Amino acid sequence: MNGDELSELIQQRWTTLRELLEISRRQMGAIGSGQMSELMRVLSDKQRPLNELVEIAEQLRRASDDDPDSWECADREFG
Repeated sequence: MNGDELSELIQQRWTTLRELLEISRRQMGAIGSGQMSELMRVLSDKQRPLNELVEIAEQLRRASDDDPDSWECADREFG
């Protein structure tokens, strides 16, 4: 995995976490107002980003096994 791919994974993780935060806010609203059918819909909506987060974590774990020198980015310089 190169640095650009790693950067993209981290961006995907951030986007997914923001989506989960928004869904969690909806979940809390449904709980607070006692809307059980809405709560069930929200929990269903939450499953997809949770699955994505698991997959992203697995890809990041595999990347951590790579040689960090392979993480060079094509368009950016570090250091």
